[in-house]
Amino acid sequence: MRIEPKVTMIASGKGGTGKSTVSVLLGSRLAARGKKVLLIELDSGLRSVDIIAGVYGKTVYDIEDVLSGRCEGGKAVVESPIYPGLSVISAPYEGGAVRGDALEVLTKRMTDYFDEIILDTAAGMGEAFQAAARVSDRALLVLTPDPVALRDGRIAADALLDGGMRTVRLVMNRVQADSFRTSGVRDLDECIDTVAVQLIAVLPESAEVQRAAAQGQPLAAGCMAYRAVDALAARSVRRLGVTIQLSDAGIHPGSGVGNHRNSLTRETLGVPVIAIGVPTVVGAAAIVHDTVGALVAALKEGGEAGYGDMVEHMDGRDQYQLIREVLEPQIGPMYVTPHNIDERVENLSFTISEAIHMALFGGNG
Repeated sequence: MRIEPKVTMIASGKGGTGKSTVSVLLGSRLAARGKKVLLIELDSGLRSVDIIAGVYGKTVYDIEDVLSGRCEGGKAVVESPIYPGLSVISAPYEGGAVRGDALEVLTKRMTDYFDEIILDTAAGMGEAFQAAARVSDRALLVLTPDPVALRDGRIAADALLDGGMRTVRLVMNRVQADSFRTSGVRDLDECIDTVAVQLIAVLPESAEVQRAAAQGQPLAAGCMAYRAVDALAARSVRRLGVTIQLSDAGIHPGSGVGNHRNSLTRETLGVPVIAIGVPTVVGAAAIVHDTVGALVAALKEGGEAGYGDMVEHMDGRDQYQLIREVLEPQIGPMYVTPHNIDERVENLSFTISEAIHMALFGGNG
């Protein structure tokens, strides 16, 4: 049994938020986890995905050729030479119609060949946005911390939710230390409150990302933006209590799970804030999801693969969504801490404090 892959639309209210770059990087990190990913660019007349994904000059047919019937979908697919497992259908250099019915046919056909389909829409809420919303299972809004982007993002979020989209999430992109000093936006809490959807990722402003995207080169694995997008593509209990996150933009406790509390930033405290965070809570659905994965692996190893066939062949996101739909009506969106959280916090506090001491004083004294 093969479950159809999820179709994810990447959208923004206004241009210039880095939506296409996030689309390519997210696709690349999903591909790195063994997924076959198809990224379809719908921003007709403003093609950029081909450069970012390293397929510039390799495109013969584009999405307009496919949707108008001038060629089969497979002829427009180009494999990225810099991100193995990621394939691209580029937008045309000149504008073309994006029809929802034709896009629906294409995505259904492509599910036989790909595990994940990402639709990089055009900025705004025009034809490409509407067509993508018609065929997508979820939406990621990629916004920057400025009032116009957030206002337009709220309009887009409302349109998606009113149209029946069940999962709409927020990704704040190009965030840096002085983002909230110069943009007129107070902090991340204001971003969340303005757009009114759950924040799932904050991606830093990065010269490495801009350089890699402009040159069609792979993003270096060591840079902060790479790690941030990698975390966006993954969900695992194993990260709990062991992943240390660093930021010079302050801290916004609880923002990732909808538990908004006062921010600790330069704006609220009056001094620069370097935040060091460690995730200490995890959703119950994530625990069950990881448990199911471990159970299926154990059954296969023990020669009992038949019991886990259906679950194993479900896409990881399908598994997670199914578990949420079963659990949350019964217990709500519950979050859990490890049983030894006090010990973990004590050990992590020691590790972090020693690291700070060594960084400042070189390990002396």
